[in-house]
Amino acid sequence: MSIVKTTKKSELEELVAKLTLRLGKKPAQQEVLDLCVILGSENFEEIAQRLSPTPILDDSKYQRILEMMEEMKKGEWTPVEEIEWGNEVDRLAYGED
Repeated sequence: MSIVKTTKKSELEELVAKLTLRLGKKPAQQEVLDLCVILGSENFEEIAQRLSPTPILDDSKYQRILEMMEEMKKGEWTPVEEIEWGNEVDRLAYGED
């Protein structure tokens, strides 16, 4: 067995306390941590996303981006030259009519 240091000691103790109330017996911290590792393995993508400083582009996100691009193609577009920018005061101030 190796020693693992944690900065979440109070959260671990709180989790053990909640489990004790629910189960009617106190589980060992080691037992709780072992189950957390199993849950982490089962939810690997979520763990990776939380540890990564940059977003991870997985297949589902990529698919959503493609779907959004297709949806945007259906929309009506106005060429930038036809967009009226500013208001009447701006046009007077900048000499545009």
